[in-house]
This record gives sequence, structure tokens and C-alpha cells, in this order.
Amino acid sequence: MSGFAVAKCGGEESWAGKLLNNLNDIIMLMVDMIMKLAPIGLGAYFANLVGEFGPQLIGDYGRTMLVYYPMCAVYVLIFFPLYSYFAAGKLGIRRMLKHIFNPAVTAFATQSSVAALPVNMEACKKIGVPDDISNIVLPMGIRFKKKYL
Repeated sequence: MSGFAVAKCGGEESWAGKLLNNLNDIIMLMVDMIMKLAPIGLGAYFANLVGEFGPQLIGDYGRTMLVYYPMCAVYVLIFFPLYSYFAAGKLGIRRMLKHIFNPAVTAFATQSSVAALPVNMEACKKIGVPDDISNIVLPMGIRFKKKYL
């Protein structure tokens, strides 16, 4: 309802629309700053866990990774190209392969779809996905993941 009200009062050209756009820019910059510091924090966190729980922790994670990471690789190698092909044919596969590296590394390093959102949005712009689609689909996927997984 808030979006409809802002649109009815002038949209992005109204003072409320400009305020919301500026707040969005500020939040995206804050997320970018956090993303640059996240690897240091995650490294310290896991170093503390390994120091506290030792081999038991590494064994539990190791068994999980033996199943999880190969299945992720299968998914990426088979289904990502299929999705790209269905979306835009051979051009879609080329674009996906050209722009998937940064979002994939960010998601892998942070293990967070929320933290990878700005990088995914940037990749969508480079691929040519319209803003109105990426601004709806990417955050919706994050909400779905949080709610159901």
C-alpha cells in the first residue's frame, strides 16, 4: 500500500520517492561495506569454532560437505545452463557464463543469499535483465529461502 501511495503522490519525482530512493542507496552502500569486511569476520568466527570444538566440528562439517558440495556442482553444471537456455537460448548460456563468477564467489564465501543480493543485482543489470524483474525476483527468492529452508 505504501508503494501505491507514493506512486499516486508523484512516484520517484515526489519528495517521498526521492527519500526512499536515497534510503535504498544508503542501505545498498552499507551492505557493500559489510560485504568487504565479512570474510575477515567469518574467518575469525570459524577459527574460534575450530579452536573450541576441534576435530569433532571438522568431522561433522566434513561429512556434510562430502554430500552437499558435489550436489551443488551437479546443480550448477546441469540446471543453471538449462535455465539460461530456456530464458534466452544459446545467448542466455553465454551471458550466464560471462557474469556468474562474482555472484557465485560471493554466495560461496558468505554462505548467504542476502549478502549476495547486491552482487546478483549488478550481474542482472550486466546480463540485461530489466530492473523491474530483478528487483522483484531476487528479493523474493531470499524471502522464500528464509521462510521455507
